[in-house]
Amino acid sequence: MIEVRQVRKRELDAMLECMTAAFGVAKEEWADGFYNGPYNDLKYKRVVAADGKVVSCLVIIPSTIYLGGTTVRMGGIGGVATLPDERRHGYAGMLMANSVHALRDLGFATSALYPFSFKYYRKFGWEFAGHSLKYLAKPGLLPSASEASLVRPFTEDDLPLVMRLYDEHYGSECGPFVRDERHWSRHILPRAAEKLVYDRGGVQGYLLARRYEDNSEKRFGIYEAIASTGEARRGLVGFLAKMDVDKVTWMACERDLESMALITPRAHWEEGYDPRAEIKVTPSFMFRIIDLKASMEALIGRTDNSDDELSIITSDEIGVWNEPVTIEAGGVSAGIGRNWLKADVRILSQIYIGYLPQADAFSQGLIEVSGPTALALAGNLFPPSEPFIPHLDEF
Repeated sequence: MIEVRQVRKRELDAMLECMTAAFGVAKEEWADGFYNGPYNDLKYKRVVAADGKVVSCLVIIPSTIYLGGTTVRMGGIGGVATLPDERRHGYAGMLMANSVHALRDLGFATSALYPFSFKYYRKFGWEFAGHSLKYLAKPGLLPSASEASLVRPFTEDDLPLVMRLYDEHYGSECGPFVRDERHWSRHILPRAAEKLVYDRGGVQGYLLARRYEDNSEKRFGIYEAIASTGEARRGLVGFLAKMDVDKVTWMACERDLESMALITPRAHWEEGYDPRAEIKVTPSFMFRIIDLKASMEALIGRTDNSDDELSIITSDEIGVWNEPVTIEAGGVSAGIGRNWLKADVRILSQIYIGYLPQADAFSQGLIEVSGPTALALAGNLFPPSEPFIPHLDEF
């Protein structure tokens, strides 16, 4: 008998065995996070049991993400694994299809995941929705600055100001997690071995990072760097310029690099100076609308004209509950009005998070609309963005 369901407490050891065997790591490496981590509630752990044996599993990561000035509930999918000797029986596929139902039952309007194969997860309704920029530079490339002397180690008293800087920086973006104090304390700060702030009469910037080696090179890997003022930016970058490492690295988005003036670094020029940094574009996460009505309710207030309404029609092979809805100033209701947009759930998910502008989708024949008014209304409701999940929240 095949069961796809929430894990049972007595099966936790077997689930951990399944995950570690699939990913080729020792159980001891993941045991603490698995049993004591921030996502250890049984309702977030899903398994396939074949005749009582756990053969496949995944973990749901409960979160709320920023969505261009508003927020929406998002259930991440991580740790998708099947025992090596139980593969090719379709267990992971059963698990993924079932997870769409589980996510809705748990109250998540949307979902994201980091794929091993974009083609594979596309079958279940997720679609590519963001990329990251991997930045690598020698410290000597970066401009030194006198403000670097005001960079100091982070203390617990700095957390409220650091949280505010994060919210101000990412609150208008699409994808970053909404972090409360508990999330910062349990999930973010423990992951960053290096925690620094720029302090001049108050914290104006912070930097979270770690030191590591790659191919015998000493590296300083930035997780997050945010500066609210020019002097804070100069201070943090100037601190990086003095690092005794071979490379400074950062997995960031374009806005992050621009805000720290790292895309086009300006330094003191001298004979022989080579102002060369390396930036690689890498694919990031996939995204999916789980509950059409709930996801649209998160966007109420985005439309400029309260007299107009826009209906959204989507085809979703798994989320059969996603019937057409109409968005207007008063809320979201069932049915189709005079202005409508129709799209497959994968394309709609890209538009929803801002990765695919609705005009581009229409030009490419990926969506249907009732007319120009519907296309304009969709532009107000789904403004283009640069979807991004900061590295410390990747799962």
